[in-house]
Amino acid sequence: MKKRKSKTNPVLRAVVTEGMRKTLADIAIKAHLTPDGEVDRFLIAEFAFVIGLGAEVAIAMQDEQRARRLHSALRTLLGMSVNGGRWQAAQSARMYELACEANKLAIDNVDLALPRYVGARNLSDAIAAGKARMDDVAGVEIYAEAV
Repeated sequence: MKKRKSKTNPVLRAVVTEGMRKTLADIAIKAHLTPDGEVDRFLIAEFAFVIGLGAEVAIAMQDEQRARRLHSALRTLLGMSVNGGRWQAAQSARMYELACEANKLAIDNVDLALPRYVGARNLSDAIAAGKARMDDVAGVEIYAEAV
């Protein structure tokens, strides 16, 4: 089977890949050091960016199981944001695990991820600014047709 050639500029691909890896490492450390209930909108926003981007790629790939998992985590992060931007330390391990999955998915499918980058960043910026709302991300109703 012949491997598809990426349409993405190899330099852009390398820059994006390295940036995503650095973001993941930074938030992993910060998540495990942030006390429960501490307001940290930036931490929540960066997790939302990584997981949201992965969720969008999963949807584009029609990988429903992965999309549901990542979407659920994204809604949890949005809930933290709406509830005052307070970090839930009990979520650290789960969010890191799902962020790793989302990050790998985005890097492995950079041609699908790049067009979705701006949307994920816009949601992340809204969370960081304390302006995100729960309806910024669809609820479980988006899966009603799949049932």
